[in-house]
Amino acid sequence: MTHISSFNKLKNLTNKIILNKCQNFSLYLNSFFLIVKGNDYHFSNYKFLFGNKRSILIFFFKNIFFFFTFFFNQIFFYKKNNYENKFFLKKKFKYLFISHLINTEHLKKKTDFHFGKIPFYHKSSSGVIYVNHLSNFNYTNNKSLFKNFGMPIYILINRTNIYNLLKTIFLILLEVFRLLKLINLRSELFEIKVILSGIIKFFSAQTLHNYVLFFELRNILEKINPEFLIFTYEGQAYEKSIISAAFWKKRKIRLIGYQNSPVIQNQNTLFLKFKSNLMPHEIWTSGSFCQSLLKNRLNIKTRNLGSPKFLEAPIINKKQLSKKINEKINCLVAPEGLWSEIDIFLNFCLNYCKVYDNIKFILRLHPEISKLNLLNKFKNLDSKIDLLKISDFTLIDDFKRSDLILYRGTTVVTQAVKFGIMPIYLCKEKNDFNVDPLFSYKSPWKKTVTNIRDLNKISIINYKTSTKINYIKEITKFSNTILHKLDFRVIKNINEH
Repeated sequence: MTHISSFNKLKNLTNKIILNKCQNFSLYLNSFFLIVKGNDYHFSNYKFLFGNKRSILIFFFKNIFFFFTFFFNQIFFYKKNNYENKFFLKKKFKYLFISHLINTEHLKKKTDFHFGKIPFYHKSSSGVIYVNHLSNFNYTNNKSLFKNFGMPIYILINRTNIYNLLKTIFLILLEVFRLLKLINLRSELFEIKVILSGIIKFFSAQTLHNYVLFFELRNILEKINPEFLIFTYEGQAYEKSIISAAFWKKRKIRLIGYQNSPVIQNQNTLFLKFKSNLMPHEIWTSGSFCQSLLKNRLNIKTRNLGSPKFLEAPIINKKQLSKKINEKINCLVAPEGLWSEIDIFLNFCLNYCKVYDNIKFILRLHPEISKLNLLNKFKNLDSKIDLLKISDFTLIDDFKRSDLILYRGTTVVTQAVKFGIMPIYLCKEKNDFNVDPLFSYKSPWKKTVTNIRDLNKISIINYKTSTKINYIKEITKFSNTILHKLDFRVIKNINEH
């Protein structure tokens, strides 16, 4: 059984469970049952289901260990937010954004990684709450950063009190008993394995963290009670924490989910219709492509906001597209913010450099991966290989000096193609998950490679300049349906619902 067929079998079963009429709030804080999309990163969390008993036991003990580690850490090391913005909690915001702190560089630039400058449109009546994803983040050392951001922000500390923790255990046990009732004599072995594994996943640090997020947000929303709550929306379990916290005590908060990440071929939970108390009131999309998909699958209001990552297409001239014979080709390498993806691209590029010398690779890191961490993991990478360098340039400068872009699941490719760069999708193997954001675009200009020989063949193709320009115009038009220019009329007319 291939990865894709295994994924489809699992997805169909988990979707059946979560779309059951007896939907319960607790079930959706368990990420095991909410399969966001079909890719190696998400599917790796389920591979043990198709393995032996030993892999299930490892899954069990691993989750239990981290659950109790996180649980006791909450009890014995509980402390108040040492950067609790009291001004923030006293202010009555009309617009409240919930985003994710993955690094501090964007805060220094007075912009948000996911929303860009969108929160600043109604600056005087807006605030931003950040879910903290930085384990080594120091609140005290960053006070000035928060004060200079340009609008009130609040950093969640992933903490709650013992009463809420005990309540969490009670809610989990109720849901466990409900799930056990789904098992009967007619249940298949695979179905039993999935349900029991999902029960184990209730006792994981990830599920507990989603409960903590719910309690923390619920307390904040009780004090602030905004008119509009805008958050990133992809179909993740933690989004149900946000929605449930907003709906607590039937608050009249307008919930808006912002679809800001790329849609791929095996996208799943983004397109599932849950009960109204587990869904936003409307969804803003980053482009018309996703908007049309949502309209066809969900009975929910959608508006095409666009994306802060959108770039205007430059004027491409013939001189820029011409390449001299024997001149090295620059290939921009754009992995996602996952170490597993970094490994895939580095192995591919290093193997290419051992055999061929006609391509210079420019590795552009995702904001979640720092150059320091990369060099600590791969010693002297930037100095040993002349044909592979880590970029310190701006994104646009990298586009201007590149001829090709080697990519998998990143939206960077949707903007790179506007600069005359040929997109080359790196497929690991024939039956690999398709994570290409341009998966529905079919053209001779977009290539797919599975090995270094494929890439070398592409590197020597010489298209006529006029043909290149036609391809670039065509793919630019398509990429603008993936990431659209920001339409601030959507924010201006936010009250129209």
